[in-house]
Amino acid sequence: MKRAHYLIFILFALFLANVTFDRIKGGERSVIWSDCEGYYLYLPGVFIIKDFHKWPSGSMWPYYNEKKEFVDKYSCGVAYFELPFFGIGHLISKLKGQDAKDYFSLIYSKAIAFGGILLSLCGLLLLYKTLLHEDV
Repeated sequence: MKRAHYLIFILFALFLANVTFDRIKGGERSVIWSDCEGYYLYLPGVFIIKDFHKWPSGSMWPYYNEKKEFVDKYSCGVAYFELPFFGIGHLISKLKGQDAKDYFSLIYSKAIAFGGILLSLCGLLLLYKTLLHEDV
């Protein structure tokens, strides 16, 4: 990578981090809401609640089947990418003595936001290398 490209990449990373973490100042639910909540709910559903049908409805419209069980309309693919960051947030939450049922806390929000930044930057780096036909 050329020196100017490194500088642009670093400046963009700092800008992205600033915008993302500035948004978290809006409150605990400022990152995990709407569609993001739909993808995220698989993680507390598996690791904390341990039941996919007992999720509380939040900012998204709840959908229930004929058995009155909550059904998530979002696929679980994004949750696979969020899993390491959720795990880190869960570990930090346990070490700080917070209630595990509070899976929308600021710790989880920051962990998911950091994961979004890191994965976005990795994707941009791969795109850059692909467009230049460099070895990845």
